[in-house]
Amino acid sequence: MRLSDEFRKSLAVKAAAYGLALLGEDSSAQAARSYLSGRGLSMADFSNYGIGLVTDEFDEHRDQAGMICFPYITTLGGVVSLKFRRAHDCTDACSHARFISPYETRLYNTKALDRADQLGYVCMVEGEIDTQTLEALVGLPGEFPTVGVPGVETWAKHPEWRELFRGYSKVFVFEDQDDPNPKTGEKAGERLTRQIVKEIDTAVLIKLPGKDVNDTYLRFGPKAIRERINV
Repeated sequence: MRLSDEFRKSLAVKAAAYGLALLGEDSSAQAARSYLSGRGLSMADFSNYGIGLVTDEFDEHRDQAGMICFPYITTLGGVVSLKFRRAHDCTDACSHARFISPYETRLYNTKALDRADQLGYVCMVEGEIDTQTLEALVGLPGEFPTVGVPGVETWAKHPEWRELFRGYSKVFVFEDQDDPNPKTGEKAGERLTRQIVKEIDTAVLIKLPGKDVNDTYLRFGPKAIRERINV
């Protein structure tokens, strides 16, 4: 969907303001930085991915104040969407939504496809933090261009996304090891990767010893991920 210049500029202004807020010294900023640091991300990573902290500065996001902001940034369009997540790991006891996506659903970090076109391969994970982990913490700069699918249910709703991955010699698809649904016994991460592998001829399924890319990085180190990527 083509966004108006005015709308994109509005998103960019908000993303910039939230990026500055993450550097503040108030308790919300400290809590957000502590959470992100606990996931292995550094101040440099905050800057590189434009990560921010939602404040009450803009009326439309007032109810999300205190949440972490992930801008969706494209090469040509700049900031085209914002997604928010809680600055903690939610449990079943939480009554609030873990993520809030107030705008159109898009793939995360599509700028990586520019580098992927040069290398001939691309990595695909679920979620923003796994994307950042694989690109910034596991690989050398530019080694593992990674795109994030923003949630299990989104892939099936956007059949046009699969066309972005045609032509790559390998599409490394990392599977989340979710707990099974108590009613159906199905694992959401497995369902997502089954869909992707079925629809992309050059998909290479990668299963990790941890729950996901970030969990594996924190528990087993980058080698446990790198050794599974055969480029």
